[in-house]
Amino acid sequence: MANRGDGIGPVAAGGSGLPTPTGSSSASPSVSPPASPSGRQGQPQAVPGCPLPAGGHLAAPRRFVPTKDGQVHDNDAHLTYAPPNAPWQPIQDTWNAPGMRFGSGAYVIAQRGAPSGDYYATLLSGTVAAEGNPTGCQADTIATVIQGTFYPGEATRQNASAKPLLIPGEDGSSYGAYLIRYVLRINARGYNVRTEQVSILVINTGRPQLSIVYGSIPDLVRQYNNVPDQTFATVRVQ
Repeated sequence: MANRGDGIGPVAAGGSGLPTPTGSSSASPSVSPPASPSGRQGQPQAVPGCPLPAGGHLAAPRRFVPTKDGQVHDNDAHLTYAPPNAPWQPIQDTWNAPGMRFGSGAYVIAQRGAPSGDYYATLLSGTVAAEGNPTGCQADTIATVIQGTFYPGEATRQNASAKPLLIPGEDGSSYGAYLIRYVLRINARGYNVRTEQVSILVINTGRPQLSIVYGSIPDLVRQYNNVPDQTFATVRVQ
């Protein structure tokens, strides 16, 4: 991940909304990531039949407070999970993509001194406004927006897998979710990364916002490739 997305795309920190659907007054011409100030544009492979969702307002994230049980308690996303071990460090700021806020999670530095600053491997949790589309369709759109926000140059996406899941709740209930995995191929001057494994877990908790857990592991630190799966296995809805 090259940057935190502060102010990138149509929504800056404190803004709201994903790109609007084709046919609305401010429609995007296709399912594509928003252009950044540098004009970079990815090449997504959208799920057929999944329309681009409209935007929605997001509440300001509530910071999680580490507890003695060793879990991350993301009170904004209504999730708990086990964080990665050292040398991973808790994030200190909110990371933003258009229509999304990631207020909890962890990172480890993969490359120091890249053109946009340090380049990260990340494991983040947050929220996006829920829409009327199936969770799987929104998962694909979320992946597209993240690709256009957090990654340098002409990053291209190769889908690996996509499947529905059930995530347990602390009350014994189960919640519908969707997991997308893909590989980004990156070619950007000054960046040592060439490929990055990305996993996005989208959970419908029945609230106005969907919950997201997002893992991104550059090939520079491929020893952490299992971190997203290890974390997803511990996710519970609170």
